[in-house]
Amino acid sequence: MEIIDNIKANAEDFVKKNSKLTVAILCILIFLSLTAIFILIGTAGSRSSSEKKMKNLNLPEEVFSKKEDFLPPADIKMTEDYYFSRITEDTWSDEELNRWFSMPNDSNMKSLEDANDALINKITEAAP
Repeated sequence: MEIIDNIKANAEDFVKKNSKLTVAILCILIFLSLTAIFILIGTAGSRSSSEKKMKNLNLPEEVFSKKEDFLPPADIKMTEDYYFSRITEDTWSDEELNRWFSMPNDSNMKSLEDANDALINKITEAAP
């Protein structure tokens, strides 16, 4: 209790000795508090107006749900290559290998090698 009483006494002495300074500090604190309140009220009002603007866009109020069925494109014929989802295997079957993979020929490998060499030369040219 002595500490609190000591603080009170020191504060009272400060106020008595520096009354103009105390009044100025209180005025500044009140001004800053009122400014902060007005800013908060202003930003809260702008949030509600932005919500009104969103409502004026006439966006559908439907919420996407994963539980709904996927709708295929209406204009495109469905082929066997078009999958909504599929389970992938760790390795390709022989049929998939023949269908999707083509062995690169010598000209493809040479053009890839030249492109890689050009990239490496460009990177190493900048080295000191």
